[in-house]
Amino acid sequence: MFERLEARARDIALRGAETTRRRLAAAARQAFPDLEIGEDTRGVRIAGRALWRRMRDDPRLRWIAGLIR
Repeated sequence: MFERLEARARDIALRGAETTRRRLAAAARQAFPDLEIGEDTRGVRIAGRALWRRMRDDPRLRWIAGLIR
């Protein structure tokens, strides 16, 4: 009985994570059109020229989850 409940909870969590990952990637692509934004099952990847400097100067890159509020 608990196995079914656990499997259902895991499915719900995985769908939620996928939805959030897609929303974050879409918001990041819109906010940073000059950066390369990729997504996979592990998360969202952001790459681009001088990214470390941009992260220091742009709080949106430091608090990336704020884009999906």
